[in-house]
Amino acid sequence: MLRPLLAEHRLTDREDWESAARELWDSATHREEWYAAIALLRHPAYRAWVDPRLLPLLEHLWVRRSAMLSQLRHKHRTDTDLLHRVLDANLDDTTYGQEFFIRKALGWALREHARTDPAWVRDYLRTRADRLSGLSRREASKHL
Repeated sequence: MLRPLLAEHRLTDREDWESAARELWDSATHREEWYAAIALLRHPAYRAWVDPRLLPLLEHLWVRRSAMLSQLRHKHRTDTDLLHRVLDANLDDTTYGQEFFIRKALGWALREHARTDPAWVRDYLRTRADRLSGLSRREASKHL
């Protein structure tokens, strides 16, 4: 749905493109605005600008989420100390804890770990109940 709009209003300057994506991401109040930032970055009109120079912006958009999701498939090899630290750094009362993608990733990481160690996840949910969003709690509890 955004593709034709983005093609019609094409940015001709790389800095403007990166700045627009960052502004959309940072000022978003609804997940559709985050989706728009991603659509802008992925639009074919800007394919030539997707190169290593874009990494700082991509890290700004995704590094927290990636840290939480990095161990999804590790099962019994999950480093729970690391998981604990990255989840705590992104709880609802932290700087980025209000972002939809952060809340979703936090719940997803807990949900996946619950398949391996449900007691650990139950304890995490219990001890941080007042610092978890409803979305994170719902995601985390799906397999408990």
